[in-house]
Amino acid sequence: MSSHAVCGSRASLVSKKNQRAIYSYLFKEGAIVVHKNPNDPRHSELDIPNLQVMLTMRSLLSKEVVTEKFTWQHNYYLLTDEGVEYLRRYLDLPASVFPATHTKKTMDRPGRSEGNQGRGYGRNRQQH
Repeated sequence: MSSHAVCGSRASLVSKKNQRAIYSYLFKEGAIVVHKNPNDPRHSELDIPNLQVMLTMRSLLSKEVVTEKFTWQHNYYLLTDEGVEYLRRYLDLPASVFPATHTKKTMDRPGRSEGNQGRGYGRNRQQH
């Protein structure tokens, strides 16, 4: 038997190992950019042939677990909420784990120094 995954009655061009690596990357980041060139030897972020990444993303698009935007010869795939659940089940991840695009980032905002108050046009502006 070949090292390729079997999908239905026909052999898939993407091995299970590469499919899992693509799924893992997509889940971690929440998005993936793919250059629209099947002849690229490797994807820019993964050590996987670009054609295999393209085929995997096309499959996920047909399952409606990603959305696609295209610009300047690049496809931008974004994971949907359904896609998060699909990949979480496939990768056997706990419900507490989310992609980077689904987590809120907190920023420490520096407070205003006392010397800057009253210099703008806000409602606390002092009348002169």
